[in-house]
Amino acid sequence: MKISFIIVCYNTGELLETCLTSLLKKCPDQEYIAVDNHPEHPDTARFSAVFPEVRFIESPENGGFGAGNNLGASNAAGDILFFLNPDTEVMRFETAKLLKAFAENRDRICGFPLVYPNGKYCKPLKYIPELDFLYPKGMYNRLYKRVFSKDRDVSRLLYISGAAFALEKSLYEKAGGMDEEYFLFFEENDLRMCLKKIKSYTPYVLSEGFSIIHNEGTSYSRNAITWQAQSLYHYSRKWNKLYLIRLKLLGVTLSYIKKRLLKKDTLSSEMLYRELKGLVKK
Repeated sequence: MKISFIIVCYNTGELLETCLTSLLKKCPDQEYIAVDNHPEHPDTARFSAVFPEVRFIESPENGGFGAGNNLGASNAAGDILFFLNPDTEVMRFETAKLLKAFAENRDRICGFPLVYPNGKYCKPLKYIPELDFLYPKGMYNRLYKRVFSKDRDVSRLLYISGAAFALEKSLYEKAGGMDEEYFLFFEENDLRMCLKKIKSYTPYVLSEGFSIIHNEGTSYSRNAITWQAQSLYHYSRKWNKLYLIRLKLLGVTLSYIKKRLLKKDTLSSEMLYRELKGLVKK
């Protein structure tokens, strides 16, 4: 079995260089595919000579995260697809353990310990929206410490972060790949639902011998807020869960109140609140 690593990038520059350098060092002799979603100023020209082991694919347009991953998957020759964000750095990776995990159960979708540069967990998995929207964020660290204490199956009420996950290519194709109607956000939730629909969903985490730093951005842009709201709307309509919009609105309202009381920045909550209010009126 061979792993195809797929990285979708958009003007990521030095972050992509760091990611690829760590990946080639910690996971040698596999297939590496970088899909460039920025046709106007592609990273391809900058890095193709620096990383001859990596296959760079220029997307004709920026169709979003899901479309980029599907393009990479369609060009992958490996048995296992490993989707990795360009703002990550692979610190520890035991290839043999990953291959063994899939040899034991071909329906697995594997997640890994994702951490911020300071060592704290960076949302490697979360509860499904029905629970996550009202789940106290401070409780997640307790969950992570318990779940990532060893390699294990995890509850089907959890979904694995799209920043770093792996599954067999045949299963990904059977599920229909990622829904390209999502530009960004909710792709992992949607893939989870598709795998459940075909009754081939076994979430699993590999903890021992794995560590990936995620340099996730901390700032919110108008585009990101809009994409999040639009993706929630598409997910809710597709899976007949329109109640999730009101549930998310309640969660954002509670978050706003908490931030006001703690005198924290409320801009992102205010922006998302307005977007969600617009969706409720549809």
